[in-house]
Amino acid sequence: MFAKASDAITKAMIQNHAIKEEDRELYRYGVQQCLLAILNICTYILIGIVCKVFWQSVVFIIAYIPLRHYAGGFHAKTPVRCYLYSIVLITAAFLAIRFIPWTNLICGLILLLNLICVLILSPVESANKRLDSIEKRVYRKRSYLIAASEISIAFVCMVIGQSCFAISFAVETLLISVMLIGGEMCNRIAGQKGSGQVASYRSNRP
Repeated sequence: MFAKASDAITKAMIQNHAIKEEDRELYRYGVQQCLLAILNICTYILIGIVCKVFWQSVVFIIAYIPLRHYAGGFHAKTPVRCYLYSIVLITAAFLAIRFIPWTNLICGLILLLNLICVLILSPVESANKRLDSIEKRVYRKRSYLIAASEISIAFVCMVIGQSCFAISFAVETLLISVMLIGGEMCNRIAGQKGSGQVASYRSNRP
């Protein structure tokens, strides 16, 4: 999606001696990821404005991005699909924030259930992002810390009468749980297919 822009920016950095030629691909990838992140954030904020939940969307985004990064979960096969799926899910989340008649009890229960989900499943790797054993330990600890911090802040918001922001945390962690469960299911299906292919290959060997 941003391949040409990433190439142009990287080329300009090389020409200005900001980076070395041999590091072109590394920086090109980094620039492309930054552009994608900016696009996603701008899109989320625009959706929040359209859904009339601007401040709640800001809280949602600030909480969602770091937890999503470390907890992992479902990822589409291509950046375009990922972007389109994100638009659908974020729109649904912001509409839920606006129209569902939330109570502190419902928020509290959802937050606790989602914390349990994060504790059990995270991190969930994907085909596009495999983790080694060290990365899994680091990501797991950080996702635990982030999730616990966000849920603690949400309960504080409820106590001080800012339930509108607690709702953002509840919906955000709920979306994270959905992504974790979806990612885990996809990984198991892929694993079963892989095992079936290996078994078929072995049975067909002469």
